[in-house]
Amino acid sequence: MSCQLDRTQKKRIVHSFSRAVPTYRARATVQRDVARVLVSYLSRYCHKLSSIIEFGAGTGLLSDMVIDRFATAHVTLIDITPAMVELLRQRYRSRASIDCVVADMSDFSSSLSYDLVLSSFTLHWGRDVGEILSHWSSLLSEKGVIAFSIPLKGSCGSLHDEYNFSEEELFLSSETLECLFPKDMTLIVRKICSFSEVFDSPLHCLRALREIGGAVPFHRLGKYFSSLLRLRRWEKKSFICPWNVGFYMLQKGSA
Repeated sequence: MSCQLDRTQKKRIVHSFSRAVPTYRARATVQRDVARVLVSYLSRYCHKLSSIIEFGAGTGLLSDMVIDRFATAHVTLIDITPAMVELLRQRYRSRASIDCVVADMSDFSSSLSYDLVLSSFTLHWGRDVGEILSHWSSLLSEKGVIAFSIPLKGSCGSLHDEYNFSEEELFLSSETLECLFPKDMTLIVRKICSFSEVFDSPLHCLRALREIGGAVPFHRLGKYFSSLLRLRRWEKKSFICPWNVGFYMLQKGSA
Protein backbone atom coordinates (compact mmCIF):
# COMPACT_ATOMS: atom_id res chain seq x y z
CA MET A 1 0.00 0.00 0.00
CA SER A 2 1.25 3.48 -0.84
CA CYS A 3 2.23 5.61 2.12
CA GLN A 4 1.49 8.81 0.19
CA LEU A 5 -1.53 10.96 1.02
CA ASP A 6 -4.18 11.17 -1.66
CA ARG A 7 -4.74 14.51 -3.38
CA THR A 8 -7.70 15.51 -1.20
CA GLN A 9 -5.90 14.76 2.06
CA LYS A 10 -2.80 16.61 0.95
CA LYS A 11 -4.81 19.63 -0.19
CA ARG A 12 -6.63 19.78 3.14
CA ILE A 13 -3.40 19.64 5.14
CA VAL A 14 -1.66 22.25 2.99
CA HIS A 15 -4.65 24.58 3.26
CA SER A 16 -4.88 24.21 7.03
CA PHE A 17 -1.19 24.87 7.66
CA SER A 18 -1.05 27.71 5.14
CA ARG A 19 -3.79 29.40 7.10
CA ALA A 20 -1.83 28.87 10.33
CA VAL A 21 1.43 30.50 9.17
CA PRO A 22 0.76 33.90 10.88
CA THR A 23 -0.29 32.36 14.23
CA TYR A 24 1.67 29.11 14.55
CA ARG A 25 4.77 30.22 16.46
CA ALA A 26 2.77 32.19 19.04
CA ARG A 27 0.23 29.42 19.59
CA ALA A 28 2.36 26.25 19.44
CA THR A 29 3.10 26.05 23.17
CA VAL A 30 3.10 22.26 23.53
CA GLN A 31 4.95 21.81 20.23
CA ARG A 32 7.72 24.11 21.50
CA ASP A 33 7.99 22.19 24.78
CA VAL A 34 8.08 18.89 22.89
CA ALA A 35 10.84 20.21 20.62
CA ARG A 36 12.95 21.11 23.64
CA VAL A 37 12.63 17.60 25.04
CA LEU A 38 13.53 16.05 21.68
CA VAL A 39 16.63 18.25 21.39
CA SER A 40 17.70 17.22 24.88
CA TYR A 41 17.83 13.61 23.66
CA LEU A 42 19.75 14.64 20.56
CA SER A 43 22.30 16.41 22.76
CA ARG A 44 22.73 13.25 24.79
CA TYR A 45 23.03 10.71 21.97
CA CYS A 46 24.20 12.65 18.89
CA HIS A 47 27.49 14.50 18.86
CA LYS A 48 29.23 15.00 15.51
CA LEU A 49 26.62 15.34 12.76
CA SER A 50 27.51 16.52 9.27
CA SER A 51 24.07 16.23 7.65
CA ILE A 52 20.55 16.55 9.08
CA ILE A 53 17.14 16.42 7.43
CA GLU A 54 13.97 17.52 9.21
CA PHE A 55 10.51 16.56 7.96
CA GLY A 56 7.59 18.80 8.87
CA ALA A 57 9.84 21.74 9.69
CA GLY A 58 6.88 24.15 9.75
CA THR A 59 7.90 27.61 10.96
CA GLY A 60 11.22 26.39 12.37
CA LEU A 61 10.48 25.86 16.07
CA LEU A 62 12.57 22.68 16.23
CA SER A 63 14.86 23.79 13.40
CA ASP A 64 16.10 26.81 15.39
CA MET A 65 17.12 24.61 18.31
CA VAL A 66 18.80 21.98 16.14
CA ILE A 67 20.70 24.53 14.03
CA ASP A 68 22.00 26.18 17.21
CA ARG A 69 23.01 22.82 18.70
CA PHE A 70 24.68 21.45 15.54
CA ALA A 71 26.02 24.65 14.03
CA THR A 72 28.44 23.02 11.56
CA ALA A 73 25.96 20.54 10.05
CA HIS A 74 24.34 20.90 6.66
CA VAL A 75 20.59 21.00 7.33
CA THR A 76 17.75 20.25 4.90
CA LEU A 77 14.30 21.42 6.02
CA ILE A 78 11.27 19.77 4.41
CA ASP A 79 7.63 20.77 4.61
CA ILE A 80 4.60 19.96 2.46
CA THR A 81 3.22 23.51 2.76
CA PRO A 82 4.73 26.06 0.35
CA ALA A 83 3.87 29.00 2.63
CA MET A 84 5.77 27.39 5.51
CA VAL A 85 8.81 26.72 3.31
CA GLU A 86 8.83 30.30 2.04
CA LEU A 87 8.84 31.49 5.67
CA LEU A 88 11.79 29.16 6.39
CA ARG A 89 13.69 30.45 3.35
CA GLN A 90 13.29 34.00 4.58
CA ARG A 91 14.25 33.02 8.12
CA TYR A 92 17.48 31.28 7.06
CA ARG A 93 18.30 33.22 3.88
CA SER A 94 21.77 34.16 5.17
CA ARG A 95 22.70 30.53 5.98
CA ALA A 96 24.24 28.78 2.96
CA SER A 97 24.32 25.45 4.84
CA ILE A 98 20.52 25.32 5.13
CA ASP A 99 18.24 24.14 2.31
CA CYS A 100 14.45 24.55 2.47
CA VAL A 101 12.39 22.28 0.23
CA VAL A 102 8.68 21.76 -0.48
CA ALA A 103 8.14 17.99 -0.43
CA ASP A 104 6.06 15.16 1.01
CA MET A 105 7.76 13.29 3.86
CA SER A 106 6.65 9.96 2.38
CA ASP A 107 8.42 10.22 -0.98
CA PHE A 108 11.23 12.76 -0.70
CA SER A 109 14.30 11.46 -2.52
CA SER A 110 17.92 12.56 -2.43
CA SER A 111 21.29 11.43 -3.70
CA LEU A 112 22.67 12.39 -0.29
CA SER A 113 22.60 10.36 2.91
CA TYR A 114 21.92 11.89 6.30
CA ASP A 115 23.36 11.32 9.77
CA LEU A 116 20.06 12.34 11.35
CA VAL A 117 16.45 12.21 10.13
CA LEU A 118 14.37 14.37 12.43
CA SER A 119 10.68 15.04 12.90
CA SER A 120 8.42 16.43 15.61
CA PHE A 121 4.61 16.25 15.67
CA THR A 122 4.54 15.31 11.97
CA LEU A 123 4.61 11.54 11.52
CA HIS A 124 1.00 11.05 12.64
CA TRP A 125 -0.17 12.92 9.52
CA GLY A 126 1.18 10.13 7.33
CA ARG A 127 -0.99 7.49 5.72
CA ASP A 128 1.29 4.56 6.63
CA VAL A 129 3.70 5.28 9.49
CA GLY A 130 5.64 2.03 9.05
CA GLU A 131 6.28 2.69 5.36
CA ILE A 132 7.36 6.25 6.08
CA LEU A 133 9.84 5.12 8.73
CA SER A 134 11.25 2.55 6.30
CA HIS A 135 11.60 5.29 3.69
CA TRP A 136 13.40 7.54 6.19
CA SER A 137 15.71 4.66 7.06
CA SER A 138 16.75 4.46 3.40
CA LEU A 139 17.95 8.09 3.61
CA LEU A 140 20.36 7.41 6.49
CA SER A 141 24.11 7.11 6.44
CA GLU A 142 25.75 4.13 8.13
CA LYS A 143 24.82 4.21 11.83
CA GLY A 144 22.49 7.14 11.11
CA VAL A 145 19.63 7.97 13.48
CA ILE A 146 15.92 8.69 13.15
CA ALA A 147 14.66 10.86 16.02
CA PHE A 148 11.03 11.88 16.29
CA SER A 149 8.19 12.85 18.57
CA ILE A 150 4.62 11.82 17.89
CA PRO A 151 1.26 12.32 19.66
CA LEU A 152 -0.08 8.95 20.77
CA LYS A 153 -3.46 7.50 21.66
CA GLY A 154 -5.06 9.57 24.39
CA SER A 155 -3.98 12.91 22.94
CA CYS A 156 -6.87 15.38 22.70
CA GLY A 157 -8.94 12.71 24.44
CA SER A 158 -11.31 15.22 26.03
CA LEU A 159 -12.25 16.61 22.64
CA HIS A 160 -12.82 13.14 21.27
CA ASP A 161 -15.09 12.30 24.21
CA GLU A 162 -17.21 15.37 23.59
CA TYR A 163 -17.45 14.70 19.86
CA ASN A 164 -18.52 11.07 20.35
CA PHE A 165 -15.88 9.35 18.28
CA SER A 166 -12.73 7.44 19.18
CA GLU A 167 -9.23 8.89 19.07
CA GLU A 168 -7.98 5.55 17.69
CA GLU A 169 -8.59 6.72 14.12
CA LEU A 170 -6.24 9.66 14.64
CA PHE A 171 -3.44 8.55 16.97
CA LEU A 172 -1.66 5.21 17.31
CA SER A 173 -1.00 3.50 20.61
CA SER A 174 2.66 3.14 21.56
CA GLU A 175 2.35 -0.65 21.18
CA THR A 176 0.99 -0.38 17.64
CA LEU A 177 3.55 2.24 16.66
CA GLU A 178 6.51 0.23 17.95
CA CYS A 179 5.46 -2.80 15.90
CA LEU A 180 5.94 -0.64 12.79
CA PHE A 181 9.60 0.20 13.42
CA PRO A 182 11.99 -0.98 10.68
CA LYS A 183 13.56 -4.33 11.52
CA ASP A 184 17.04 -3.16 10.54
CA MET A 185 17.04 -0.42 13.20
CA THR A 186 17.83 -0.49 16.92
CA LEU A 187 15.69 1.40 19.42
CA ILE A 188 17.96 3.60 21.55
CA VAL A 189 15.41 5.99 23.12
CA ARG A 190 11.82 5.35 24.12
CA LYS A 191 10.12 7.87 26.37
CA ILE A 192 6.45 8.73 26.73
CA CYS A 193 5.56 12.05 28.38
CA SER A 194 2.34 13.88 29.18
CA PHE A 195 1.72 17.51 28.32
CA SER A 196 -1.42 19.60 28.64
CA GLU A 197 -2.91 22.95 27.77
CA VAL A 198 -5.66 24.75 29.71
CA PHE A 199 -8.27 26.72 27.79
CA ASP A 200 -11.23 28.87 28.79
CA SER A 201 -13.57 26.45 26.99
CA PRO A 202 -13.62 23.55 24.51
CA LEU A 203 -14.35 26.05 21.73
CA HIS A 204 -11.24 28.03 22.63
CA CYS A 205 -9.29 24.79 22.39
CA LEU A 206 -10.62 24.15 18.89
CA ARG A 207 -9.75 27.69 17.86
CA ALA A 208 -6.20 27.25 19.18
CA LEU A 209 -5.83 23.99 17.26
CA ARG A 210 -6.99 25.78 14.13
CA GLU A 211 -4.31 28.43 14.66
CA ILE A 212 -1.55 25.79 14.56
CA GLY A 213 -3.05 23.90 11.63
CA GLY A 214 -3.98 21.06 13.94
CA ALA A 215 -7.73 21.12 13.42
CA VAL A 216 -7.41 19.03 10.26
CA PRO A 217 -8.21 15.71 11.97
CA PHE A 218 -11.50 17.24 13.12
CA HIS A 219 -12.68 18.19 9.62
CA ARG A 220 -15.69 15.87 9.88
CA LEU A 221 -17.00 17.40 13.09
CA GLY A 222 -19.59 19.44 11.25
CA LYS A 223 -21.68 16.25 11.24
CA TYR A 224 -21.87 16.20 15.03
CA PHE A 225 -24.31 19.06 15.57
CA SER A 226 -25.52 17.92 18.99
CA SER A 227 -21.94 17.80 20.26
CA LEU A 228 -21.17 21.22 18.82
CA LEU A 229 -24.24 22.66 20.49
CA ARG A 230 -23.18 21.11 23.80
CA LEU A 231 -19.74 22.69 23.45
CA ARG A 232 -21.34 26.06 22.81
CA ARG A 233 -23.33 25.72 26.04
CA TRP A 234 -20.02 25.02 27.81
CA GLU A 235 -18.26 27.97 26.26
CA LYS A 236 -17.37 29.40 29.68
CA LYS A 237 -16.26 26.09 31.20
CA SER A 238 -12.48 25.67 31.57
CA PHE A 239 -11.07 22.85 29.51
CA ILE A 240 -7.85 20.80 29.63
CA CYS A 241 -6.50 19.31 26.41
CA PRO A 242 -4.05 16.46 27.10
CA TRP A 243 -1.18 15.35 24.87
CA ASN A 244 0.38 11.92 25.24
CA VAL A 245 3.69 12.22 23.37
CA GLY A 246 6.17 9.54 22.42
CA PHE A 247 9.87 10.34 21.94
CA TYR A 248 11.86 7.82 19.94
CA MET A 249 15.35 7.43 18.54
CA LEU A 250 16.23 4.57 16.20
CA GLN A 251 19.74 3.81 14.97
CA LYS A 252 20.48 2.08 11.71
CA GLY A 253 21.87 -1.40 12.22
CA SER A 254 20.97 -4.28 14.51
CA ALA A 255 21.89 -4.30 18.19
